[in-house]
Amino acid sequence: MKALFILAAVFAVVLAQGPNYGSYVAVCSSDSTAVVFMNYDQQNCTGTLSNYSKPVGVCEVEFVVASWNALCNATNIWYNNFLGTTCSGSSILTRTYPTFQCKNCPNAECKS
Repeated sequence: MKALFILAAVFAVVLAQGPNYGSYVAVCSSDSTAVVFMNYDQQNCTGTLSNYSKPVGVCEVEFVVASWNALCNATNIWYNNFLGTTCSGSSILTRTYPTFQCKNCPNAECKS
């Protein structure tokens, strides 16, 4: 009975904390030529660090039907998503990331 109580208590603590999707800091290079995401495997920018970097303004193709590019300055990074493979026309979705701020990921797609 005591073991069951301890197991229930541990389970309740894990549920109260919620899932851990890690965290990140977005950085625009000093010459605004690259965006860098410093990804952490734990919340509050702790744990193991891995970097994801892409050049600014280069059109990247996804799944043959969509494309995206990145722009940045000292305060923000913008990812623009387009239908088609040429990064032309109006962006169908633009995601903005403030730079030099630790952000906890709200979901598994946060750092994808």
